[in-house]
Amino acid sequence: MILINEWLPNPLGNDATGEWVEIFNSGGDRVDLAGWKLITRGGKGVNLSGGINPREYRVFERTQTKLTLHNTDGKLELYNSTGQLVDQQSFFGVAPEGSSFSRIKQGSFVFSEPTYKSENVLVLKQAIINNVYPREV
Repeated sequence: MILINEWLPNPLGNDATGEWVEIFNSGGDRVDLAGWKLITRGGKGVNLSGGINPREYRVFERTQTKLTLHNTDGKLELYNSTGQLVDQQSFFGVAPEGSSFSRIKQGSFVFSEPTYKSENVLVLKQAIINNVYPREV
């Protein structure tokens, strides 16, 4: 099964050179991506090409695809070669700069440190771990 694994809608620096989308083949067979499409909120899309091997991560960079990812209320859809929606993911609000929207093991998505072309790892920021709430007076 081909899934949206991770995407970086709001990279540090220039969006035009830093944005990317990563897909993952969780199945046991190579999949030809000819005819597959990635489509963002608003309907802009790109046709994919090439193939993806079993357990492989494949990254499509904005410099190649010209696909603009939304920093606010982002949405991404993946369609197979027959036009069937196979995966879709979205977030509300503003994407934190430098964090990717990443699939975690339970199938949920969270913003975390980017893991370009590799398994996603949820990294808790030290600021969150040490967060102290003020006492009521």
